[in-house]
Amino acid sequence: MIRSMRHVEKDYIILFSDGQDCAVFHIVSATLAGMGHARIKHSGVEAAFHQYLIGSGLLKTEHDGTYKLARKFREDADYV
Repeated sequence: MIRSMRHVEKDYIILFSDGQDCAVFHIVSATLAGMGHARIKHSGVEAAFHQYLIGSGLLKTEHDGTYKLARKFREDADYV
């Protein structure tokens, strides 16, 4: 199944297929751990994503909502 969400403020569409939202969590978690900033909870990973990847300039600010949207898709799927 493909799920999509239009990111209204930034005017682009993000598509996720099943499993990709969890992959985003693991990729971001592994990246942060490799930088010495390991986190366990999704909220901690999201905060560190913004602090160490977006805030430091390693990722462009246009990617700011990507992790949040992936997390929202996963959480919505868990409760549907």
